[in-house]
Amino acid sequence: MGHGVPSSDTTRADEHVDARGTHLLTVDTVAGGDVVVVLSNAPDLLLAKRIAHVLVEEALVACATVGAPCLSMYRWNGRLEGADEIPLLFKTTRARVPAL
Repeated sequence: MGHGVPSSDTTRADEHVDARGTHLLTVDTVAGGDVVVVLSNAPDLLLAKRIAHVLVEEALVACATVGAPCLSMYRWNGRLEGADEIPLLFKTTRARVPAL
């Protein structure tokens, strides 16, 4: 089995790559709850790498993906704002989400 869910937590997991090259992970049963994907952003690459490192090292997530810099657009105090951010994607269990 590939990365994504700690093997000691799963009773059955299947990972494969579809025709487009997308990695798909299916988990039937996971100790402690469902597998979830958590999305977040960091203001810069250094902090994004640090967050990813700490969460994997402390076993709060099975996998952390640091994306390419992007522009996020949002409303703040009634005004349209934008900021350069680094997207983060975490694979974990529902039970671990509160610790993030």
